Amino acid sequence: MLFNSYVFIFLFFPLCLVGYYGLIRRNRKRAAQFFLLMMSFWFYGYFQVNYLLIMLFSIAVNYCFHRLLSQKASRKLLFCAIAINLGVLFYFKYFDFFVENINALTGASFALRHVLLPLGISFFTFQQIGFIVDTYRGEVKDCGLLPYALFVAFFPQLIAGPIVTQAEMLPQFSRMGEKRFDWEQFAKGYAVCNGPFQKSHSGGHARRGSELWLYEYCASWKMGCACGDSGLFPAALFRFQRILRYGAGNRENAWA
Repeated sequence: MLFNSYVFIFLFFPLCLVGYYGLIRRNRKRAAQFFLLMMSFWFYGYFQVNYLLIMLFSIAVNYCFHRLLSQKASRKLLFCAIAINLGVLFYFKYFDFFVENINALTGASFALRHVLLPLGISFFTFQQIGFIVDTYRGEVKDCGLLPYALFVAFFPQLIAGPIVTQAEMLPQFSRMGEKRFDWEQFAKGYAVCNGPFQKSHSGGHARRGSELWLYEYCASWKMGCACGDSGLFPAALFRFQRILRYGAGNRENAWA
């Protein structure tokens, strides 16, 4: 799911806000965490359910390593966890590239897998490696499966980053419900969401309309049947779409 899509702006995000704050008002923090986790899974698996299955497998394996390392800080376990994560990342991201180069260098004809690259796999893989390393260092004593899964799958940073640490996110999950709804922060978030929507949809439709109109005007002018003022409106429309697109870009960066 994309942040500037209709389904995110008009369905997913409103449901997420209403559901989360509705549960928080009833002081159901764990239910709110579970709700955010399910919404994050929906967000990630919207286009391709197989992506979600890969993430669930990664979460389960890494959480098992977390439990083992929290009981005994074993360097062998740490290296094994890191190797598995890097191996999965290599397979999905670089396997075909590696095979292509082997074929080119040796003249072999190994078959390519044409593996579909899961969205954001680098982000949640390295994020979990960081979590495993923190567990080995003793910085994470005990973490439940629910907050851990939410830490990995939390949708605002899932497919576009940034990579966050457990020290940044887990305390925030534990303090859910302690802060009241902030209209100023909500307005900033709305501006960030509205920027890409305005750029890709409103500006995009205006751009396509103005380009088509200008094309027809230029074609009629070449044929000698263009009216004197017939090009003013498409030119103005073209200017308007530029304002929409660049104004949206400035709005996206206004709160950076």
